[in-house]
Amino acid sequence: PLEDEISYNEYIVRVPYRKIYHIGAYIAHYYNRHTDESYQEVGRRARALFSEKLRVDKFLKYTLNKVFSE
Repeated sequence: PLEDEISYNEYIVRVPYRKIYHIGAYIAHYYNRHTDESYQEVGRRARALFSEKLRVDKFLKYTLNKVFSE
């Protein structure tokens, strides 16, 4: 949800479905490009993103406000 507002590539590992058998390599590449500190920071930012926009109550409030304000 909210892909027009959230840059998910900053938070997740995307694996093309045709390359699912290489998922380990994708995860290793993602993990290896981070230092311990930057990996922890990504985790903190992901948790904040979830708490602010993706938690069910926040997401519904935001989405319903957006729908009914148009």
